[in-house]
Amino acid sequence: MQAQEAADFGLESAGPFELLHPLNPQAEEWIKENLTDVQPWQKFWLAVAIKHRFSAEIDKEILANGIRMKEF
Repeated sequence: MQAQEAADFGLESAGPFELLHPLNPQAEEWIKENLTDVQPWQKFWLAVAIKHRFSAEIDKEILANGIRMKEF
C-alpha cells in the first residue's frame, strides 16, 4: 500500500466562495505569483476567497501545473 502524496492546496466551500488554502510554502508562492489581483477582502489568513464563478478556472490552472489539491 502506497502512502498518499500530500496536497499542496486545500479547497473549502464557504457559501458563494471557495477558500483556497495553501498547505505548504510552494503553494503560498503560487498564490503570490498567479493571483496578483487579490483584494484585501479576499484574504483569510493564508487562504484566498474566490467567487465560485472564477474558482473553476483557477482550479483548472492549478491542476494543469501538477499541483495537488484536496477538499476539506
